Amino acid sequence: MIRNLPPLFWKITPLVIAGMFIVSGLGLIIFGSVTYNKTVNEEEDVLGFIEAGFKTGSTLTISVGVIDFFIGLFGLGVALLNARWLHKVYSGFLIFMLLGNLITFYTLTTSANEELREITNLLKDAVQNLYGNNTRTDGQEFTDLVNKLMSETPCCGFSGNEKENIFLKTSWHENIKTKFSTINLPDQCCTTHSDKCREATDIADARNAGHVHPTDCINELYKDYGRELFAVFVEVTLSTIMQIVSGVYTVLLLMYGPETKD
Repeated sequence: MIRNLPPLFWKITPLVIAGMFIVSGLGLIIFGSVTYNKTVNEEEDVLGFIEAGFKTGSTLTISVGVIDFFIGLFGLGVALLNARWLHKVYSGFLIFMLLGNLITFYTLTTSANEELREITNLLKDAVQNLYGNNTRTDGQEFTDLVNKLMSETPCCGFSGNEKENIFLKTSWHENIKTKFSTINLPDQCCTTHSDKCREATDIADARNAGHVHPTDCINELYKDYGRELFAVFVEVTLSTIMQIVSGVYTVLLLMYGPETKD
């Protein structure tokens, strides 16, 4: 059945596939460049988490775009020259690119997890050192931004662990316990302004009881970061599918297609 396909099929299909790679590559390069340079309002991105996701995701998007564009140009040249040896080289190149995609998947997963761990530690250190610290010029500004984030998201805490009350390790708690020894959480953590929240000794129980916002702020911020990385996973997956389709077509052409030039 494959041998009976019309000659036009064997001429048009590689051009269409190459065109898809070129258009996809250009689209990803443009999209990645735009998002890389996107500025995020400080009020929307208190601790630079969203911007970090943009930068990481955009760099990978541009990389995938460059690869797709190059594959498309290579495939276009192979289709126009229609030389058998070029088709074989192109097949080998696609296999190499597929292996590259697998490595990209692995590297992206590993590096993303490591980067998230590093950012989590940086955020925890920043909250512990700056939140409620009036002895530093940037302490009040940082405190205001964190309070705004907790109120509007809503969320509570910056440890990535809903059971840990990081505020007990801050200057804010050191200062407030001199006046109110029973206060353990800032008002912005509370679903309602009640002592059951502010004086909670076990933040996990207070969350379960509905007195404290249910999620840690770092986990909420991960969602924005994760969306950018998920987009890259989709891009790499689609690129892989296109490469497989192109590779299958090339093999079929060599096995069943019309004669090609040596």
